[in-house]
Amino acid sequence: MGRFLGAFICLAVPATLVLEPLPAQQDPGLTRLEREITRLAALAGGRVGVGAVHLPS
Repeated sequence: MGRFLGAFICLAVPATLVLEPLPAQQDPGLTRLEREITRLAALAGGRVGVGAVHLPS
């Protein structure tokens, strides 16, 4: 992740608490990160929530 430093936190949560990611606001690399989070959430079948903290470098 060359242009930014990402710290990931994965938490087990009920499927009803999984939220859709917010649209990327500034960093174009954030769009790619959001797609990956959405992909991982789909693979987990709603059993695991995925969150990310984006720290610009």
